[in-house]
Amino acid sequence: MLGLIGRKEVWVNVIAREELDEHLAIKNPYFLKNAFFDLLIFKKGDNLYATGTKCPHQGKSLEGCWERNGHIICPVHQYAFSLENGRGHGMYLKSYNTRLREGWFQVKKEKWSFF
Repeated sequence: MLGLIGRKEVWVNVIAREELDEHLAIKNPYFLKNAFFDLLIFKKGDNLYATGTKCPHQGKSLEGCWERNGHIICPVHQYAFSLENGRGHGMYLKSYNTRLREGWFQVKKEKWSFF
């Protein structure tokens, strides 16, 4: 039987900075979908933000969303969620801490340890 021994947060390389800059120059926000990540990445000013790709209201895709006054606007019902913390309409859009390090865009994710 496996037992849970703890959780820690780790920084994970998501996409090379140069590649991300190219994508964001074409489309902001950028949907990153691959075998490892399912993220929506926004650039506002000098800041980069990463969120989940589904609205917490009804689980609809945020594809086609836009940014207005520091909020992500869901294209289905126009609910607004903060880029800073994902909060909006009494719900939370999954959001990640981000950073640029050694040529990589990184997000902080939880990692669980088991025994």
